[in-house]
This record gives sequence, C-alpha cells and structure tokens, in this order.
Amino acid sequence: MNIHFEEDAKMDEIRSVPAYPFFDISAVNRDRRIHPNARKIAPSYLISQTPESPPGPFFNDDQRMLYSNRSEPSINSKVIVPGKRSILPTINNKAWLELPENALYDTLSISVEYDESSGLPAVRFSPNRLPVNKPLSFTMILPPSIADQPDIGLYSYDSYRNRSTFISSIIDNGILRATLNEFAELRIMRDGTAPWVGTPAFEENLGGGYVINLPVVDRDSGIDYRRSEITVNGVKGIIEYDRDKKRLIYYKPDFQPRKGEHQIQAKVYDRAGNISRRIFTISR
Repeated sequence: MNIHFEEDAKMDEIRSVPAYPFFDISAVNRDRRIHPNARKIAPSYLISQTPESPPGPFFNDDQRMLYSNRSEPSINSKVIVPGKRSILPTINNKAWLELPENALYDTLSISVEYDESSGLPAVRFSPNRLPVNKPLSFTMILPPSIADQPDIGLYSYDSYRNRSTFISSIIDNGILRATLNEFAELRIMRDGTAPWVGTPAFEENLGGGYVINLPVVDRDSGIDYRRSEITVNGVKGIIEYDRDKKRLIYYKPDFQPRKGEHQIQAKVYDRAGNISRRIFTISR
C-alpha cells in the first residue's frame, strides 16, 4: 500500500485511511453472476505507531491498523522522457543522477532511495541493473565523517550474485563523482586491505622468449595493473593482467634471462590505492 499526502497534509496529522470510493458492481446488473469478491468492501485502516511491529498493514479481529515508523521519506521518483536532459535527485538532495538526452530507450518511471542505516551511504535505483544508451553522471555529497577517509570507494552491488563491483570515481572536497553505464544499487564501501601477492615464476612463451607470472588477488576493489610495477634486476617491463588466472605478467621484448638467480621487485596496487611491496629472489 502506498499513501500519498497532498498539499499541506502531514503524516503526524493522519489518523485513518478510509476505503473510498466503494463501487458495488452487483448493483449494475443483479441478474448476472459475479465473483463473490466483487461485493466485499475494501477495509479502512487506522494509522498507529509501535516499536514492536514493522511498517505495514496489520489485522486484529475487526481492527485494521497500518503501522508506520513516521520517519522521513527516503524514496523519490520521476518519469524520464527520452530527448530531454533530466536530473534525478535523492529526496534529501545528498546525491543526484544527471541523464543526458536520449539516455533511455523509452519513457520510464525511475525511483531512487537513499539509505544510511549501515553507517555508510547507499543509493538504490529502481528498475535495477537497467542498461542505458548514454553514460550517466552520478554525484554524491559524502557525510563529513567519511569525506576525508582514503579507504572509501563507490561500488555497484548485485543482489542476485551477492557481489560488489568497484566503480572508478573522483572525490574532491567531500564530493564524489562517477560515470555509470546502468542504473544500479550503489554503495559506499571501505577497502583498506592491500592485494595478496604470490611467488613469481619464469615461463617460456611460444616465441622462445620469457615472461614472469606474478599471482595476485584482491577481492574488494580489484587489481590496478596500470599502476603496478615489476622490475627484474632493476629493469622495468610492460605489465599485463590476466583476470582469469589472476596474475600480473611481466613482459619485455627479447627478454632472455640468464641462468642463475634474479631479483624480482613488485609493487601491486588495488583500485582503492592500497599497495603491496614484495622482493623475491628466484632462479632460472
């Protein structure tokens, strides 16, 4: 049940929700057989508040109560029309989404909910996991308590797979900005854990050259291979990342390591900026 308040009505002033209007379909043609539910009068509800019961309808003999926590509303909705630039804010204006012209394929009603019950902000769009025709610009005003903390980041949460995916964002003076390619459930999460780094090993490729494979794992924001560095005996190489096998690959044209020991230095970043530094000595 959704209850909408018009004009100057306030939640605290509402004491009942009458079932109105009631239309007795049986009065139209009493000779026709109709479903028995057509004669049932829709129930009226009384507004009440109790800490023991969740918000929603409750039935107790002949008394029907609609419990409410009387909290501030958290959901805002808007009809988005293709061909028009739109802005969809949360109801408290702490976050908003900018939609360029023709971002959607068709006219659609979008709702957005803001939640800080976990201690960190979350913004949920509905419909969820909805792709768009053009990228969307997302902005959030971070709470002052976390605005300067370096381990926070923006994540997209997939409730079906129970998986969070890091979204690149920029935080400047407490304002977070990011680009989205779909409507999603967005969460501010912490990642203060540096990537795990395993032991490197030489591998000969099909061309007769050599590469070095370095096992790496980061289950939070993910590996940032573009910032990561690997040197072999002080010489930098080209870094590639194999997502399936979860390893960084050191590559250098005509790399032919001599027999014997080699010193490997690695700096491995995740996308939240955490870093692991390792030094290895391996033999070929």
